[in-house]
Amino acid sequence: QLDSARKELQAQLAEAEAAVQQSVGEVGESTAEAMKQIAEEVKTTHKEAKAALGKQSAEVADLKEESGKLEKRTATELADLDQRVQAGQAALDKAKARLQAEQAESELHVRGEMVSRLSDLN
Repeated sequence: QLDSARKELQAQLAEAEAAVQQSVGEVGESTAEAMKQIAEEVKTTHKEAKAALGKQSAEVADLKEESGKLEKRTATELADLDQRVQAGQAALDKAKARLQAEQAESELHVRGEMVSRLSDLN
């Protein structure tokens, strides 16, 4: 009877060991599958992040180029405005000089007239 009970227990032990081995195998497969999925997700996320970074880098480069163009255009416009201001100032100075010359000439003419009338009176 002991032999029979021992054999029965050994059979049950073997079944339990087989069940444990099967469970360990299933857990290992499940873990491997989960790790594989996680690795794929990480790979996909990395690719997406890299693509987004590349897109942002391209946008930054475009913005820098546009900024450079705007700086050049602004510098050109400022130089043009400066030139116009200088030309306007020169024209104003010339007009002032002409006005002063005309005023001086007018004063001379008036004085000449006054001298001539005074001479006529004398």
